[in-house]
Amino acid sequence: MTNGEPPRRAFARVRTAAVLGAVWLTLVGCTHSGTAVAQPRFDKVPADCTLALAPARTQITHFAGDLLEPDDDLVTDDDVERHDTALHVRCWEIFNGRGGGVPALDDTTLRRTSRDLQVRFIVFVADDAVADPVGEAKRTFDSHRRPGSTVTSGIGEAAYTTTQNTRPTWLIPGTVTGSVEIDILISNLIVEVDVSGINVYDMSDPAQISADLADHATTIATTIASNIDAAMA
Repeated sequence: MTNGEPPRRAFARVRTAAVLGAVWLTLVGCTHSGTAVAQPRFDKVPADCTLALAPARTQITHFAGDLLEPDDDLVTDDDVERHDTALHVRCWEIFNGRGGGVPALDDTTLRRTSRDLQVRFIVFVADDAVADPVGEAKRTFDSHRRPGSTVTSGIGEAAYTTTQNTRPTWLIPGTVTGSVEIDILISNLIVEVDVSGINVYDMSDPAQISADLADHATTIATTIASNIDAAMA
């Protein structure tokens, strides 16, 4: 007997306490494993856009088409428009074929006058304000999603596409503008691929320029995402 308690009852009470303790430890272990911080894949942004986008060079050249000039080259800057604590770099180029001369004023042929490319690499790293870079990238990716964007499958871990087009009436007749941006999430990295363009003397549905741009944006974004380790090296 223990303090007047029958031995069998005392044993049962101790056994019950042990079982409850084991269950508690199991629950704690599951909770901790469920909140484990994912290991980020990237710790820096590309230093040279020409090298970073080399895997997509063929796709970019196709996008520029006859507006590409021999001296056109990707510009690398630190993306000063960004004010968050992440690391970021912007790669961009404007293709306008100016070296080929300006068409005569009476030339009303449908033509492309500009194709612009911007690719942003945004890497979230651990610091005093960010304990979970992968989670922070996911939260930013979700919170910055624009109204009207659509989910795009098969690119990175997640992606969505935003499309815009307009027909300004105060410019050259038949002017249409369009842009397509594909935002990609891969671990603690967000890649934004933004292509835009202007046509003049284009009387077709303005949605057509966005459809054409979307094809180029998709091939460029897919190639970058499929070769992301080379791009981020």
